Amino acid sequence: MAHPNVLLNSRTLIIGGSDGIGFAVASGALASGSRVHITSSKSEKLAAKIQLLQSFYPGVVHVTGSTIELSNTETLETNLKAVLDSAVKDTRGPLDHIVYTAGGTLQSSSTPLAETTASTALDAFTTRYLGPLLVGKLVAAHPGRYLTSAVESSITLTSGMRAHRPAKAFNAAMVGATEVLARNFAVELAPIRANVIIPGPVQGDLLESLVGGKEGVLKVAEGTLTKEVGGPEGMAEAYLFCMRSTHATGQGFVVDNGVSLV
Repeated sequence: MAHPNVLLNSRTLIIGGSDGIGFAVASGALASGSRVHITSSKSEKLAAKIQLLQSFYPGVVHVTGSTIELSNTETLETNLKAVLDSAVKDTRGPLDHIVYTAGGTLQSSSTPLAETTASTALDAFTTRYLGPLLVGKLVAAHPGRYLTSAVESSITLTSGMRAHRPAKAFNAAMVGATEVLARNFAVELAPIRANVIIPGPVQGDLLESLVGGKEGVLKVAEGTLTKEVGGPEGMAEAYLFCMRSTHATGQGFVVDNGVSLV
């Protein structure tokens, strides 16, 4: 029997899909024939990234998008509901997959403990934890409206290696909480599947800013088993696996070039 393309004609929302790993997941889903809806906090950036995705797959691509502000607790649920409504409408939903890769700003997620305030902690926590929590809440509160209630459907969240190898920043506990949230979703939203990806260092501007430029990235690569730093496209394959495999639920998948073993 020929291997099935289970993403063909599926409908996918990627919150944070205009950058980095999220953009790579969007590209991978489109390459497999999914209808994709992405988000960004900036309308100009959203339009540019949609146009770029369309240029990758001319004539066959279906990609739309929404702008969303994720850092305000007062408007967060309303904003997420509006995105879900738009995604369902634009992809001719309900959706089959929701991927959450939005991560907020570097400053809010890397503040040293001694310099942390309630405001900086809440900024990162709102985007990285309350955002996915409320996505799950909206799916649970409206069965079948936003996400098809079937084992073929999935929610995939994003954590980080700081949950397992904490650095001098407060957000290790926050990203670890996202892993617990994914397991909770897997139980409460079943048969919808829920998983979380735990990326290691990812090639890009964010990593360069953290480690002191390209020379710092080379040093990071030397500290991995593969002597490489993962690119967004390679990381995206883990999300695509979670979308495709009906056997994967309630799990955290580490994709880190072996850095956690060094």
